[in-house]
Amino acid sequence: MNIREMIKKETETCLLTNEQEIKVLNACGMFLTQEVFISLLLEKLVSRCKNSVSIRVNTHKDYSESIRDYIEKIYILGHETLEDGIEEIGQDVYNKMIDKNTVVEIQAYTETSGGFLRVIHYDFIKALKCICSQI
Repeated sequence: MNIREMIKKETETCLLTNEQEIKVLNACGMFLTQEVFISLLLEKLVSRCKNSVSIRVNTHKDYSESIRDYIEKIYILGHETLEDGIEEIGQDVYNKMIDKNTVVEIQAYTETSGGFLRVIHYDFIKALKCICSQI
């Protein structure tokens, strides 16, 4: 598999333009580093948002909150329940968040009308890939 095929495989959900692909190839020589991949995903995310992008990691630790309490607080603010939040996040991801004591939140305002996308996960790269696949 050549570098172009590797890039296409790794970024299937976040289609790169030819220009971005060329930048990757020029910047990395013969391999795609994780740092460049993350940079491309962040560039895609920010460029497709009309308003802000927020990334928060382990905010629950600032207040010595359990993950359960923190997730419940996030969803109650949106007039939803903890169960709604776990369903949206996914039970497996929620359990891993608790096991790892890690919460990664990415929120992106893609429209000017106030609508936003939000991904909550235990892994930064997986969260970034997930939100990029939605825009």
